[in-house]
Amino acid sequence: MYELAHEYQIQTQSIKNLKKEVKDFLLMRANWALQAGIPKERIMIDAGLDLGKTPAMSAELLRNSDDLSTLGYPVFLSASNKGFLGELSGADINSRRESSLAAHALGILLGCRILRAHDVQGSRKISDVMSAILEQRSGE
Repeated sequence: MYELAHEYQIQTQSIKNLKKEVKDFLLMRANWALQAGIPKERIMIDAGLDLGKTPAMSAELLRNSDDLSTLGYPVFLSASNKGFLGELSGADINSRRESSLAAHALGILLGCRILRAHDVQGSRKISDVMSAILEQRSGE
């Protein structure tokens, strides 16, 4: 995993269309995993927020998480306590709880279904509330 992320970090220096390039990269890696014999149901995708990206790039990827869900794999959100949240909020690493929960709520709204969380209890509460809201919305 580190090598895949590291390889991609180097490539982000010359990105012209971030959303498309990340989506293409993730689809390529998912296909690579399938060809290696990994069952589709064991594959998830992660935009790699903060991994060699600027805060603006990470925010753009989070904002466009719904586009990744069109690839047919569960979308993993790794926003918890990330540096871009600190840049956006002005919070240091020990004060990013609210920013992380806000990112989780947005991610869930946009189709992220797996969360990496430092505040597991808070993230679970946010997830439960968002699920209830979205279920009501889809039932209208």
